[in-house]
Amino acid sequence: MDSSLKQGIFDHYGQHLLNDTSPVQFYLGFYDGQPAVTTALYYNDIVVGVYDVATLPLMRKRAGEFHVTIFTRSVVESRI
Repeated sequence: MDSSLKQGIFDHYGQHLLNDTSPVQFYLGFYDGQPAVTTALYYNDIVVGVYDVATLPLMRKRAGEFHVTIFTRSVVESRI
């Protein structure tokens, strides 16, 4: 892919998604000071959509999928 096209795509999505007023917010959770989980949440007036939940393979045994759920829930609850 052409580098100017890549930059254009990044600029477009960055402008619309990477700001505090976007309905889509991205989160990174840490475990023992290391990045462990990430998720994207879509907010509107009546629902929160949970997307792109991921745990690093190395952290899965330590943090566990249950911790991903706790992390995501705590983020959602902090916004309600």
